[in-house]
Amino acid sequence: MCKFAGVKIYIHTKRKIFDPANPLEENDLHNEAVQSARRSAEISEAVTREMKVNLVLQPQAVIFESSLVVALSGSVLVASSPV
Repeated sequence: MCKFAGVKIYIHTKRKIFDPANPLEENDLHNEAVQSARRSAEISEAVTREMKVNLVLQPQAVIFESSLVVALSGSVLVASSPV
């Protein structure tokens, strides 16, 4: 759509304005998008892996002075206090 609307795209990390109407720059934009998605997936996998490792190493419940109990249930943080 940007191509047909005459919209140009600035990519900060490249410090460049890309024109999707130019076939070479359109290809560069596609490549940048694919590489960005790949890097994002790699970071997500690394963070998920580290969270699983830390979840195993961390205590499953902590009681604070205020008697608030915090427990991890799967990947959801559950907090409750006595009534």
